[in-house]
Amino acid sequence: MPRKKVEEWVEVQEAARIMAANNNREVISPDYVRLLAHNGRIQFKPKDRRQNLYLKSDVEAYKMRPRKAEPAEDTQPHKAAERELS
Repeated sequence: MPRKKVEEWVEVQEAARIMAANNNREVISPDYVRLLAHNGRIQFKPKDRRQNLYLKSDVEAYKMRPRKAEPAEDTQPHKAAERELS
């Protein structure tokens, strides 16, 4: 008889740490993890009345889009000077 796969569940703080590490981010907010679960992107189950647990395999598999490049600083000095005067 095949063994049933044991699913690992993690709390929101651990899920945020895993996602940050897997997506090359310094920090991921626990609120972002909750939002993903609410939108059905990662599976969750209630731990108690206030907290949820998140499926570790879903958390590890979630890939975020790369960040957009930082906008370059103004290369036009006259525009920067106009902003300083305002």
